Amino acid sequence: MRRGVRRTTDGGRPSRRRRPPARFLGIDIGGTKASAVVVDRTGRIRHRAGTVLHDRKDPPTVVARILRLVDAGLAARPGSVRAIGVGVAAQVDSRQGLVLHAGNLGWGRVALGPRIARHADRPVRLINDAMAATYGEWRVGAGRGARHVFGLSLGTGVGGGMIVDGRLALGSHGAFGEVGHMTIVSGGRPCTCGHRGCWEAYVGGWAVAERAREAVRAERRSGRLPVGFLDPRARQWTARQVFAAHRAGDPIARRVVRETLDHLANGAVGIANAFDPGLIVLVGGWIAGLPEAVERVRRAIRTSAQPTAARTRVRAGLLGEDAVAVGAALFARDGAVARAG
Repeated sequence: MRRGVRRTTDGGRPSRRRRPPARFLGIDIGGTKASAVVVDRTGRIRHRAGTVLHDRKDPPTVVARILRLVDAGLAARPGSVRAIGVGVAAQVDSRQGLVLHAGNLGWGRVALGPRIARHADRPVRLINDAMAATYGEWRVGAGRGARHVFGLSLGTGVGGGMIVDGRLALGSHGAFGEVGHMTIVSGGRPCTCGHRGCWEAYVGGWAVAERAREAVRAERRSGRLPVGFLDPRARQWTARQVFAAHRAGDPIARRVVRETLDHLANGAVGIANAFDPGLIVLVGGWIAGLPEAVERVRRAIRTSAQPTAARTRVRAGLLGEDAVAVGAALFARDGAVARAG
């Protein structure tokens, strides 16, 4: 009997055993947490495998928690997940599945792809998280149908990805789009990458919280601390807390946010001038907390960019905080299709 054909027990004609619909698992590994979703061929989320917090400095522990997410994703529809995509806040070697350097995670060289592939017995593709978010927005989000898209990712860190003539640009070493580590202030604020004055050190989520904390401490020492909503006694702050305080009218938070938007807008003008993308899509949790950033960037490009670059459109991403996981899943989908072809 041919494989894939099942004979009926009632003497009828044989029927073919149908394979379950193809699904693809996407994992987002950020600076403080990891999450996973299962999507179908169209990129629609069919299942959420969960979210885990992690100690960024301990790769074995983080990988163990990621493997639990993998198990949860595979268990949702046994046998249907064809491939796994992993978006990491790092420079990666997609061909070998290696994390090469992850400043916000504190990782060096980690063979993450092969480890997940052995555990799951599925093909795995690694991709930088900003590239993954860009890919997802281009395939099924705010950049769908465009030939040239620059995705600017604003979260714990700052990164970028670009679609050029309908293809994802990887760069000669797979590190295209590391715009967060462009120097914007010579000798400026220290960055997690070890250098000073990086764009990320002014607009990354960790940097927004750090700058707000410094401002509150300075005001407290001077005795001029106004009545506000930022608690100087808090052990750990987040950019979202700063944004919430800004919306509530906290004067220090409003000043920090104003300065952050200025730095963001100036950097975005540089991206428009350098890459002529036609469309910039702002993605990441940062944008969800401060939606007015989109109009601020749009206005800066329109008034300050070179004449051709000034025509660059600016949109907020449509996939929200799922952009990296969905993009990684679709990156794995398209790799699986290419291998099958």
